[in-house]
Amino acid sequence: MQHIDLAGLRSPTHREAVLDQAWAEFTSPPAIAAMHVWVAAWDQPDLAATLERLERGVSTVLAAAAGTMFPDHSENPEFPVLLDVTVSLIRGLVLAIPISGRDAVDQRWGSMKPLLLRAAADLLDDPPA
Repeated sequence: MQHIDLAGLRSPTHREAVLDQAWAEFTSPPAIAAMHVWVAAWDQPDLAATLERLERGVSTVLAAAAGTMFPDHSENPEFPVLLDVTVSLIRGLVLAIPISGRDAVDQRWGSMKPLLLRAAADLLDDPPA
C-alpha cells in the first residue's frame, strides 16, 4: 500500500483521491492474491496466526503514520476507528467481487464513498476537542 497518500486526507479536495488510491491498491492483483490467503486462513490455524501477527504489524504502522500526519487528532478515539472502518469496508467489498462481479462492486464502492468522506470531514475538519 505504498501508493496511498494519507497526507492527502488533510485536504478536503484530495480525500476522495486518497480513498480511490486505497480502493485501487486493495483491488490490485497482488491484493486480490493476498485476499485468497486470508480466505485460506479460515481452516488453517497456523496461517491464521501468522496473518494475525502481520495484520497487527500493518495496523501499528498505519496508526503510527496517521498519528504522525495528524498529531492533533491522534488522541481522538474515533480517528483509528475511521481508518479501521475504511479498511474493513474495502476488504469486505473485495470479497464480494467473485460473487457480484467487479462492476457491481465498483458501483457499491462509489455509493459508499460519500459516507466515508463525510465521516472524514466531520472528524478532520473540526478542531480536536
